[in-house]
Amino acid sequence: MDYLEPYLLSSDIDHQAGLQDHRLCRHIHFFNPSEGSTDLKLYRIALIGVPEDRNSQNTGCSKAPDLIRGKLLRLFCPANMPSVIDLGNLKPGRSISDSYAALREIIHALLENNIIPLILGGTRELTYAVFMAFASLKKPVNITSVDSAIGIGDNSNGNMQDSYISRIVLEKSRYLFNISVIGYQNYLVSSEETDLMAKLYFDAYRLGTLRRDIFSIEPVLRDTDLLSFNISSVRQSDAPGNSDPSPNGLYAEEACQIARFAGLGNRCSVFGLFGVNPDYDRQDQTTSLAAQIAWHFIEGIANRPDDTPLISSDHFSKYHVRFEEINQEITFYKSNKTGNWWLEIIYGIGDNQKKMLVSCSYEDYEKTCNGELPDRLWKTYQKLG
Repeated sequence: MDYLEPYLLSSDIDHQAGLQDHRLCRHIHFFNPSEGSTDLKLYRIALIGVPEDRNSQNTGCSKAPDLIRGKLLRLFCPANMPSVIDLGNLKPGRSISDSYAALREIIHALLENNIIPLILGGTRELTYAVFMAFASLKKPVNITSVDSAIGIGDNSNGNMQDSYISRIVLEKSRYLFNISVIGYQNYLVSSEETDLMAKLYFDAYRLGTLRRDIFSIEPVLRDTDLLSFNISSVRQSDAPGNSDPSPNGLYAEEACQIARFAGLGNRCSVFGLFGVNPDYDRQDQTTSLAAQIAWHFIEGIANRPDDTPLISSDHFSKYHVRFEEINQEITFYKSNKTGNWWLEIIYGIGDNQKKMLVSCSYEDYEKTCNGELPDRLWKTYQKLG
């Protein structure tokens, strides 16, 4: 807790909430070291601001955490409001490396206690520090980046913000299982980047894929451990407050839906919201949207279903499909409660065989029945060897 500066609830937010007690600021505990020790295990979500924008072209992001927080605290609580503690803001280190090290330690401690960090950034490069917290816990991790670009490959310009995925890949950590980028725009991405993603068996989903059917990415988000959301993935008219806006991008409603999907998924244990730059904002439009994105993640967590087939076999239907190409019978599970689908992968040899569940959709089941293994599932088989 020494790395954190407590957030002081402003009088105008407190007064507004006092008129209506169902606002978030009335149902969040604010960490205050003067009150003595705090039992973090009492909370499901920990809100953390990270005012860090050094070594980035997006100077101004450091002002965003408290402005987003101010908008968030004025919103009304979702149904089944989970327990939330606001840990305040990370104190900037002497160097950017110090800040990343402190953030890694904080995330490590929260994950050890099964608390979900909700990070208000700060720039998207902070994702690297969060990944290192997973690695320090020796936990395999699926990362999903919501971004208009991919940012993998050449780092000749030396800009760390544009290369955090490259830094993660270059770690060659055995705890990195998959990276998915959703919402990228093809004219902002080189063919070398998409080729490298394919070579590494990572996943990339164009903006048009989401636009045609946003539910097509729900299985990806259900399998996500770390979600990094860059506000520049949202079109400029909906989110002008960033240093690299684009006329095209996600609609505000789609951004909120993605956050809710992640919240509903039982695996997502860290959500980082990055790239908001108040210097470019208009009438607080971007900070308001960022607050609503965070709200939808909280609302998703509040309604997470107990819905994992290998933990509980009750209320699940089981389907077997013989797939000749890999000479194996593939088992699918369908939740009779939520309608969610999973595919069971068996890998390893003899006594070392293990099982793994991969979230999928009914369309994936149909394709497999027709002798076509969906691309994401095929890549999973390749990574498992």
